[in-house]
Parts: sequence; structure tokens; C-alpha cells
Amino acid sequence: MSETTARFVIDVTQANFRADVLQRSRELPVLVDFWAPWCAPCRQLSPILEKLAEEFKGAFILAKVNTEENPYLALDYQVRSIPHGMLFRNEQPIDGFVGVLGEAQARAFLQRHCPTELDRWVALAREKEQAGDDESAQELYRKILSLDSRHPAAFLALGRSALRAGRQDQAKAYLQEISSLTGESDTASRLLDLLPFFEEGLASDESTCREALRATPEALDVRYRHAASLAAHQKYREALEELMTIIAKDKRYRDEIARKTMLLLFSLLGERSAISDEYRQRLARTLY
Repeated sequence: MSETTARFVIDVTQANFRADVLQRSRELPVLVDFWAPWCAPCRQLSPILEKLAEEFKGAFILAKVNTEENPYLALDYQVRSIPHGMLFRNEQPIDGFVGVLGEAQARAFLQRHCPTELDRWVALAREKEQAGDDESAQELYRKILSLDSRHPAAFLALGRSALRAGRQDQAKAYLQEISSLTGESDTASRLLDLLPFFEEGLASDESTCREALRATPEALDVRYRHAASLAAHQKYREALEELMTIIAKDKRYRDEIARKTMLLLFSLLGERSAISDEYRQRLARTLY
């Protein structure tokens, strides 16, 4: 496998299936190749799929699952015969095949599901966001909407950006637009659920909360307002720390609102962002 191909082909296990297949499939198609070392037809299919992964240059991800090492994944997805290809989009298997496909057949299968040019622009805009180039990303999203005024991923990105920047009214307008569209509505709903938290934060004075916490560090209501104030002013790490402190002191405080708010913040910051991964792991250790 060439170095270029390796960018688009990944080995997946039970441990990383959710992040590298399900969550990633919200961005672009992920073709899961269920295989085993003893399977001769699998060895025929594998180079064909890897060649197409290079040819399509990132329009889809090829995720390889060794069923010998990950039998529960095969069981979960009712894989009874291999090779078995299963294509995921928006966290759901939407198409598939069993047995060896020729190169032309496999190419035709992938062409039915690979992103449009606008989808590739969305992927490019997300790369720019992750690199910190928000201005270029927003310009791309607006260009996408000028060509497709109902593109849900562009609405979601602009809504997330507006929310991060503290423009609640603008964020609400973008995110509510998604409710009438297919795709991204679950994420938009989670971001809309964050609005009361941000509104509470804007109504709270950060320094006043800090002084109150010095006097009464066990006051969880004050600590939650402090977390909201920090988040509303884009101090996300500090906000997550305060929410972790609440969970450490009382996991059930206000019907687990600290845990639920952390999950909503992960949607805002990006499910696969470094800060979300860090605090998701810390949250899991604290809870379990």
C-alpha cells in the first residue's frame, strides 16, 4: 500500500469503531471491509478496494475490520459471510455487498454514494476550521449556501461558529433552519439545547461567581453558573473543568446536568476534536 493510499485506508477495532467509522461517517462515506486472514476471496477484494481508495482521493474512507480479532463487530452487524462490504453514512449502514466485486463493479458501487463537489468543499472547510483558519472556512460555507441554499452541513457549521463566537441569535437562526432539512438535524438539536446554558452564562458575571466560589466552594449552583459564564466567553477548557468538578462532587446534581452539558459542548467543539477526546476520557474515568 502506498503512502498516499494509507491516508484513506484504516484498520478498525471494537475500540475505535465508533470514532473512526460511525462518527466519521457523518462527514463522508465509510466503507467497512469485513475480512479474515484465512479468507482467499478477501485477499482478492482487498487490493481492489485499496486501489479505489487511492483513485477516489478521500471521497470515502476504507475501514478494514479483521473479524478474527473483532468477532463482536461482525456479530453486531450480522456479518455471516466474508468478504462483506458495508457502507456507512450518518452512523448507519446504508448499502453493502457480499463476496468479491470486480474493479468496475466496486467503482460503480462507490460512485453511487461518494460526495458531491459541494460535499468536498464542506470537507475542505472543516479542515480549515480544524487548522484555526475560521475566516476561510466561513467564506467556503457561505459559498456553498450560495450554490445550495439548503445544504445542512453548511448551516450546521455556520450555526456552530456563531454559537462559539457568542452570537446566539444568529446561531439559533442557522440551527433552526436545519430542522426542516435532512441530515445534521440531531447535531443541530444538541447545539440548540446549549443555548439556555450560554444565555445563563451571559447573564452571570464571571468575577462575581469566582468570588462566591472562594467563599463557598461547595455551592454547585454557583459553580454551574461560573461554567456557563466561562463557556459563553469561549473559555471552553475552564468551563469543562468546572463541570468536571461538579460531577466529582455530585454526579446526580440537577439530574446530571453537568454530564449532559459536557456532551453538548463536545458537539459544539467537534466530537473528534482533541479537547473533546480528552474530556470524554476523563468523564468516563470519573463516572465508571
